[in-house]
Amino acid sequence: MLLEELQEEMREWEQERFPNRTQLHRGLVLSEETGEAAHHIIKRYDGPRIPEDNTAGLRDAVGDIGIILLIICEDEGWSFEEILKETWEQVKHRRRYEHE
Repeated sequence: MLLEELQEEMREWEQERFPNRTQLHRGLVLSEETGEAAHHIIKRYDGPRIPEDNTAGLRDAVGDIGIILLIICEDEGWSFEEILKETWEQVKHRRRYEHE
Protein backbone atom coordinates (compact mmCIF):
# COMPACT_ATOMS: atom_id res chain seq x y z
CA MET A 1 0.00 0.00 0.00
CA LEU A 2 1.33 3.39 -0.94
CA LEU A 3 1.79 6.14 1.61
CA GLU A 4 -0.81 8.24 -0.23
CA GLU A 5 -3.39 5.44 0.05
CA LEU A 6 -2.63 5.01 3.74
CA GLN A 7 -3.05 8.74 4.28
CA GLU A 8 -6.52 8.71 2.73
CA GLU A 9 -7.56 5.52 4.55
CA MET A 10 -6.46 6.90 7.91
CA ARG A 11 -8.39 10.13 7.38
CA GLU A 12 -11.54 8.15 6.53
CA TRP A 13 -11.01 6.02 9.65
CA GLU A 14 -10.71 9.13 11.79
CA GLN A 15 -13.85 10.71 10.26
CA GLU A 16 -15.87 7.58 11.07
CA ARG A 17 -14.70 7.27 14.66
CA PHE A 18 -13.99 10.89 15.64
CA PRO A 19 -16.14 13.07 13.36
CA ASN A 20 -15.67 16.24 15.41
CA ARG A 21 -11.87 16.21 15.64
CA THR A 22 -10.11 19.41 14.70
CA GLN A 23 -6.51 20.26 13.92
CA LEU A 24 -6.23 21.58 17.48
CA HIS A 25 -7.16 18.17 18.85
CA ARG A 26 -4.79 16.45 16.44
CA GLY A 27 -1.99 18.74 17.53
CA LEU A 28 -2.62 17.85 21.16
CA VAL A 29 -2.71 14.13 20.35
CA LEU A 30 0.54 14.52 18.42
CA SER A 31 2.10 16.17 21.46
CA GLU A 32 0.83 13.38 23.71
CA GLU A 33 2.24 10.66 21.44
CA THR A 34 5.58 12.47 21.15
CA GLY A 35 5.70 12.54 24.93
CA GLU A 36 5.06 8.79 25.03
CA ALA A 37 7.92 8.20 22.57
CA ALA A 38 10.20 10.38 24.70
CA HIS A 39 9.14 8.46 27.80
CA HIS A 40 10.17 5.14 26.22
CA ILE A 41 13.48 6.58 25.07
CA ILE A 42 14.22 8.01 28.52
CA LYS A 43 13.43 4.65 30.14
CA ARG A 44 16.18 3.09 28.04
CA TYR A 45 18.78 5.37 29.60
CA ASP A 46 17.39 6.38 32.98
CA GLY A 47 15.08 3.47 33.66
CA PRO A 48 15.03 0.97 36.47
CA ARG A 49 18.14 -0.89 37.55
CA ILE A 50 16.91 -3.95 35.69
CA PRO A 51 16.78 -2.99 32.01
CA GLU A 52 13.36 -3.26 30.46
CA ASP A 53 12.71 -3.93 26.79
CA ASN A 54 10.37 -1.12 25.85
CA THR A 55 10.79 -1.53 22.11
CA ALA A 56 7.11 -2.37 21.63
CA GLY A 57 6.01 0.81 23.42
CA LEU A 58 8.37 2.98 21.41
CA ARG A 59 7.30 1.37 18.13
CA ASP A 60 3.65 1.94 19.05
CA ALA A 61 4.27 5.62 19.85
CA VAL A 62 6.20 6.14 16.60
CA GLY A 63 3.38 4.48 14.65
CA ASP A 64 0.79 6.67 16.37
CA ILE A 65 2.84 9.77 15.54
CA GLY A 66 2.94 8.71 11.89
CA ILE A 67 -0.82 8.18 11.80
CA ILE A 68 -1.53 11.60 13.28
CA LEU A 69 0.89 13.29 10.85
CA LEU A 70 -0.73 11.56 7.88
CA ILE A 71 -4.20 12.61 9.03
CA ILE A 72 -3.06 16.22 9.55
CA CYS A 73 -1.63 16.25 6.02
CA GLU A 74 -4.78 14.73 4.53
CA ASP A 75 -6.92 17.33 6.29
CA GLU A 76 -4.71 20.13 4.95
CA GLY A 77 -4.71 18.68 1.43
CA TRP A 78 -0.97 17.95 1.54
CA SER A 79 0.91 14.85 0.49
CA PHE A 80 2.98 13.55 3.39
CA GLU A 81 5.23 11.77 0.92
CA GLU A 82 5.89 15.01 -0.99
CA ILE A 83 6.64 16.86 2.24
CA LEU A 84 9.12 14.16 3.26
CA LYS A 85 10.83 14.28 -0.14
CA GLU A 86 11.01 18.08 -0.19
CA THR A 87 12.33 18.25 3.35
CA TRP A 88 14.85 15.46 2.76
CA GLU A 89 16.21 17.30 -0.27
CA GLN A 90 16.95 20.26 2.01
CA VAL A 91 18.22 18.29 5.00
CA LYS A 92 20.54 15.91 3.18
CA HIS A 93 22.66 18.79 1.91
CA ARG A 94 23.16 20.38 5.32
CA ARG A 95 26.49 20.14 6.98
CA ARG A 96 26.70 18.99 10.54
CA TYR A 97 27.99 22.26 11.99
CA GLU A 98 25.16 24.35 10.52
CA HIS A 99 22.85 23.29 13.35
CA GLU A 100 25.15 23.13 16.35
